[in-house]
Amino acid sequence: MKQSTAPKSDFQNGILTEDRGIVSIRLGLDRKKSASFSYKSDWLTVEAATRKKRTHDECQDTAICHIGKETAVFGLFDGFGSSGTLISTKVADTILKLLSNGVQVNDLIPMVEYDLKLLSRSPEYQHGGSTAILVCLSHDQGIRPDAGFRAYRVSDATLFLLGQTGVKALASMEDLSGSMGVLIRDMLVDDYLDQRRKVRNVLKCDRDDIAEITSDGGFIRKGRGGLLVTDGVTKNLRFNFDFSSGQVTDTNGAEDLSAIIRGKNTPRAKVQSIISEIRKRTAEPAAKERFYVGKVGTALYAHDDDMGLICFSVR
Repeated sequence: MKQSTAPKSDFQNGILTEDRGIVSIRLGLDRKKSASFSYKSDWLTVEAATRKKRTHDECQDTAICHIGKETAVFGLFDGFGSSGTLISTKVADTILKLLSNGVQVNDLIPMVEYDLKLLSRSPEYQHGGSTAILVCLSHDQGIRPDAGFRAYRVSDATLFLLGQTGVKALASMEDLSGSMGVLIRDMLVDDYLDQRRKVRNVLKCDRDDIAEITSDGGFIRKGRGGLLVTDGVTKNLRFNFDFSSGQVTDTNGAEDLSAIIRGKNTPRAKVQSIISEIRKRTAEPAAKERFYVGKVGTALYAHDDDMGLICFSVR
């Protein structure tokens, strides 16, 4: 029988608490600096990070992790507008407070909605909003090695599943096409780039705003994992279009992301590789690249922004 080992964690620039075997952290105590969190236990490995846009005074992206012996909750919140940092922080702190008070995952979303409806009435929260993506894992080694899986999202925060055969976009930009009144895959490249900048929802926490997403029967298998990212990553991934018609055919960026993390075997290596590549792509002002392969092309329109990432692997 495999001997249990104590979880190990390390972080920079965050607020971390440990109580009764539960590790809880919000990254970004100093919003002007980069932040990171590493965690490893018998059943889970995690790497989280936030990075500030070069021209921003502070990073508006907020990341949280709440990890116990058999459960884990990860959240990313991308604030925008003059109140964006305040709102993304408040959403993150609200969720961590509920979890620390013993609220179960099944009850979490309605309680978050209720608290944030009260928050939305305050004048200081009127000038901005936040996107959100929340992943909840449950694990009982005595029953099965896989991890139970539920995820929720608001607006353009994105979730990728990482498997042995590649990357799958479970929640991507294409899922938002209905909210824009058009189908992204029918757009010309320039139209898509214009519409992409407009995909924004204030986190109002009406029931229709928080969408549940699941996959693979609600389980993530042992040896596989996931990647949560804000749009500072996704909008700098290459998308596909038909060279002959100029129409966009795929915007989820899974192929490009798969190439970026290829050969990176740990969550930390994956996160570091993504950050490094995105920083390169956004280093040049108005960086714009297009690559053609026969009648099928890929395009990249780089745009520097704050980045939030959480990568996890079920062991």
